[in-house]
Amino acid sequence: VGHPFGPDSRDLEDTVARPDDAIGLLIRHLDARVGRANYILAFSADHGVAPIPVTMGGGSVASEDVRERIEVIMTRHFGKAATRWVIAGGSQPRLATGAMAKLVSQPAVLDEIEREVETIPGVERLLRTDTLSETSRDPLIRMAALSHMAGRSGDFVIIPKRNWLIGGRVPPAGTNHGSPYEYDRHVPLILLGGGTTAGRYDHPATPADIAPTLAKIANVMLPK
Repeated sequence: VGHPFGPDSRDLEDTVARPDDAIGLLIRHLDARVGRANYILAFSADHGVAPIPVTMGGGSVASEDVRERIEVIMTRHFGKAATRWVIAGGSQPRLATGAMAKLVSQPAVLDEIEREVETIPGVERLLRTDTLSETSRDPLIRMAALSHMAGRSGDFVIIPKRNWLIGGRVPPAGTNHGSPYEYDRHVPLILLGGGTTAGRYDHPATPADIAPTLAKIANVMLPK
């Protein structure tokens, strides 16, 4: 519902209200049958969502434009590829086998690709996945590294500007998620039940903290 109608829509408000009722029934049932001190629930979400771009002065970056700029530059420097230099698009363009090695051997071509892609309206940065680091002081590089999966992610990561989406030449009817901004990253993290102390805590936490927290409360040793 959030994708086509956006986070500020009445449609999403109604959608959120319905699971709120269902969760309330579950909590009342557990309180009556088990007792609040004898269970614990954890609530969170997998991601947030961007506002509808047109309402915030943003827009959509056509991933085809990024792919074509990389393709043109690589063809100019290395000749025509057997099929294509860029074999997959989306927010993480993937190159053909051996293509990144060619680029690494010629840093000036890599720099040219980065400069050209970053002239596309709505593109903030183009990052190379082989240079990502979870300890980087650059917050965008660190966030991209934490989302990187070797063998599944592409060779580049397109970082859109705030309130912009990565889409196709036909913009999506609504909104999406997957950017590094707080509207995509901030999600609820709520614990309720035995072993918890009521309050609002503002120290850093993520949904990844849920499993070790529940394991500690249940006195379960997690595998290394």
